[in-house]
Amino acid sequence: MNGHRSSSRVARTGRVRCASSPPGRRASLAARLALLGMATLVLPTRVAVADDEDEVRRWPVDPDARVRIEIVSGDLEVEGWERAEVRLELDDEDAVLDIDARADRFTIRTPRNRRAGETDLKLRVPSGVQLEAKTVNGEIKVSGVDGTLDLDSANDDIEVRGAPREARLETINASIDFEGRDSRVEARTVNGGIELSGVAGELVASTISGSIEAEAGEVERVELKTLSGSIDLAARLSDGARMRIKSFSGEVRLELPSDTSARFEVESFSGGIRNALPTTQSRTRGRDGHRLDFTTADGDARVSIESFSGGVEIRAKD
Repeated sequence: MNGHRSSSRVARTGRVRCASSPPGRRASLAARLALLGMATLVLPTRVAVADDEDEVRRWPVDPDARVRIEIVSGDLEVEGWERAEVRLELDDEDAVLDIDARADRFTIRTPRNRRAGETDLKLRVPSGVQLEAKTVNGEIKVSGVDGTLDLDSANDDIEVRGAPREARLETINASIDFEGRDSRVEARTVNGGIELSGVAGELVASTISGSIEAEAGEVERVELKTLSGSIDLAARLSDGARMRIKSFSGEVRLELPSDTSARFEVESFSGGIRNALPTTQSRTRGRDGHRLDFTTADGDARVSIESFSGGVEIRAKD
């Protein structure tokens, strides 16, 4: 069932208000464009959808379409699948949504000129889409999307399962839980913990109040920062990789292969420093003994670690 047939059928129930241009006006615009050499005019389908007995709606889209979702309040669940269509399950009473459906771009949002109540959405989208989702009060769960993710939930958790190429995840007062596969990840929150696994290439994570736990494959660039909380990272460094870790109040624990080749600059103002990697050069800086520079193997990568209140431990993984 395509998007136009679905909208038309639901319209006959009297529960859909069509917001697209009137037919006469549309034809007039098409005629004007034809005079300017435009062979084809495709207008988006824009509808406001209210509850209709839990009916499922579908719209055909490109496998790599850009899908954008914006809701004020409500949980959002998105699952990737192999079909080239978006499938929406809407079962909230009195729910109202604006939908703009095109082949290369699909947008769904709560109306900006209307005070919307809580709206929970479940969608299935092509696995290769570019997914953007934003909610103020509601949890975001995404699984099976292999394209790119840009997720923003101000006051509730973000959870991702799958293998997105890239993911940008942001909250204010909530946690982030990500399980990917060789994914480049940027994760930020103000008050909440961050747990990441299946990361590779680039890893950026920061929180003001909360801990960071990350498990990565081979990385080229790493930036981890927390004001109040511990940092735990297990990873492998590529040749020439750059890693910077900062924790104002919390322990830093880093696990690297025993054959890691890097130059390290480690500092802890009020905590000890322990290193289990075999070194080729090592020297302590400062009178207090809480600053340590050392090199492993040929020193290809660069690693900087700072912890003001908390110790630093670097472990070797065979």
